[in-house]
Amino acid sequence: MSRTTLISQLNDVVTSLESWVLQLDGSLQWTNDESNDLYSLSMRLATATSSVQKRVGSYKPPCRAEIWKASETMRRQARSAVEDLVRDRAFKQPAMFRRNITLIFGGPKFSEFDSSQMKSRKLATITRCERLRRLEADKVVAWAVSYKSTSWAVGCMGSDMFDCLAEAVESNTGPWPPVVSEVLYKLQKVDLQESTEYISFLQGEPA
Repeated sequence: MSRTTLISQLNDVVTSLESWVLQLDGSLQWTNDESNDLYSLSMRLATATSSVQKRVGSYKPPCRAEIWKASETMRRQARSAVEDLVRDRAFKQPAMFRRNITLIFGGPKFSEFDSSQMKSRKLATITRCERLRRLEADKVVAWAVSYKSTSWAVGCMGSDMFDCLAEAVESNTGPWPPVVSEVLYKLQKVDLQESTEYISFLQGEPA
């Protein structure tokens, strides 16, 4: 397909989308399910936009240039981890994946013996978990495969670096191997039975 044809097709899509946006009336009352559907679709749109920019070479990093450069090794590590999982159809570090998913949806565990500084860090880590839960299901899996939970906790990774990596995490372009779903559903039975957000996450389970 020619470049001219591709540009024309994208222009038609964007024009149609812009017309649709104009129809959104602030007086419309959306149900929770409808709001969730719109949010999921808008996230897919954002991902598609980033993919277009990356493929044509116009992508701009979601953070300051120095942070983007400093994150290069970790971003490369993330891509490699996802590729290895898809290729080998098995986790290289299954315990790391389980800990990440449990932390993201269950939060850090508090103890009455925690110092005030430790409690503060754990509270801040909860905020990071909330940020990760807002990612698409595919991206949550990609994150959990890529980074040790101890590496992205508050006190171990700066806010700028965390925000940059969270924005830059890429979706898997193909289906995940069956082992991903197997582990995710086992975690629901063992560690995350009471998490309604985890149930919603599984309902939008990564392909």
